[in-house]
Amino acid sequence: MRRYSQHTIIAYRTDLLQFKSFCQKNLLDAAQVDVRLFLQHLRKVGLSPRTINRKLEVLRSFYRFYRRFTKYDKFPCAHIRAIRFVKARGKYLTKERIRDVLDSIEYKNSKALLGDRLVLELLYQTGCRASEVINLKKNQVDFHRGQIRVIGKGNIERVVPLGKRLNKLLQKYKKIARATNDTHYFFTTDSGRKMYPMFLWRLIKKYFNAPGISAHTLRHSCATHLYQNRAPIKAIRDLLGHRSLRSTETYLHLDITHLIRIYTNSHPKSRTVCQMREGLCRIASRPRRTEGSPRSESASRR
Repeated sequence: MRRYSQHTIIAYRTDLLQFKSFCQKNLLDAAQVDVRLFLQHLRKVGLSPRTINRKLEVLRSFYRFYRRFTKYDKFPCAHIRAIRFVKARGKYLTKERIRDVLDSIEYKNSKALLGDRLVLELLYQTGCRASEVINLKKNQVDFHRGQIRVIGKGNIERVVPLGKRLNKLLQKYKKIARATNDTHYFFTTDSGRKMYPMFLWRLIKKYFNAPGISAHTLRHSCATHLYQNRAPIKAIRDLLGHRSLRSTETYLHLDITHLIRIYTNSHPKSRTVCQMREGLCRIASRPRRTEGSPRSESASRR
């Protein structure tokens, strides 16, 4: 049995209802032509290939389920291929950009500002998903061991380590928020309620003030910066809670500077190449003699 999250279940149900509304018939009475017309309609209204493929996969799973556990023998999704497209990698931020934003939040003894700083620090330092931070409970934080237990996709629990500074910030926030937080959750809104996705989205937009930056951007940044600092990719996989290394690889963004450093430190011929490059740079930087300019004494002697 697959342990889908509540958000996934709601999204799948919405996709099935959308298909039923489009073809105006019972889902078990739908034919292959209905599925093709539905996908064409989705492309006309401007949905992305990723979204269309997800809806097609939902229909496939639905009909596979009925074929396996009932006497239903049709498969309307037969011979219908998913749309091919190049998967775009998520964004990531530089270390300097994140540091500047975090250092600009001077919280002191303000619960609201400390909470803002702490949520952003937690997203970046641990690579946790937005849902994992929102649903973090008080009993999942172990100050003594310096770690938290988070519930990821498929209700799979994993342990995430905390840095000493982040651990102290969590302890300070718990003391300040003790009077107004009557819930089981660690983070709350200004009114004392459990934090919700839109609240987190507004918080990130407030401090980064740029389009396309989300909690997932900080998760990508965490993975990329760990890898640039030579963290093993398997350790990054375990930290992020991925099942396969292929999922982790999509989070790693390598720029040319990082690749040059890896090559210089790893390739046996890199030292020779670097010396050649430095020599060419010195030759290129020498001043050139123009026509009519006096030649040096050594050149005139020749």
